[in-house]
Amino acid sequence: MAVDFILQPASFSIPTMPSLRTLWNNIPNPKVRDAICQEYQYLQFHQFLLDNLRHTTLGKASSPPYAYKINWTVRAGAIKASILLCGSIAEAALRAHAEKRGYPLHSNLRSRTFGNVLKAWKPGTVGHHDISAIWADLTSLQDTRNNIHLFKAANDPNADYKQVLANEEQILKNANTILAALAAISSP
Repeated sequence: MAVDFILQPASFSIPTMPSLRTLWNNIPNPKVRDAICQEYQYLQFHQFLLDNLRHTTLGKASSPPYAYKINWTVRAGAIKASILLCGSIAEAALRAHAEKRGYPLHSNLRSRTFGNVLKAWKPGTVGHHDISAIWADLTSLQDTRNNIHLFKAANDPNADYKQVLANEEQILKNANTILAALAAISSP
């Protein structure tokens, strides 16, 4: 099942950390901001790979050359990796703002999970207006991200690679919408 791979186009301009620090400047904790920037930098590269990695036909290095995008379970795995990266960034950004604003989070720092952080921002809470436009996307991201637990995913029809591929465009669009909205949030 050997194939040859190439990137088409082969060039990618990796965003610099200073430019990403500017993009994520509203994150109140500088250490969290840098961690977000590092993950976001990789997410941008990861999405470039997902969009531009091409391969040959199985066992035929030149027929036609490099015409095929990665697909099937490999592509679904790459999409799931994007979801995990986006979820980590979203969790960190929301938590940093929630802590700065004094929102009710679990007293045990290890229990400040994505679910706990989202609970602090849920409809009816003080800061919900900042994320109301992306609330449905955030809760969907959390549900999809939770399929990292393979036993759970094995029993979730939405985690099947065919379903992930069918929803790829919407999943990645929602992820990018979430990140753009979170980069814009500011805390006094």
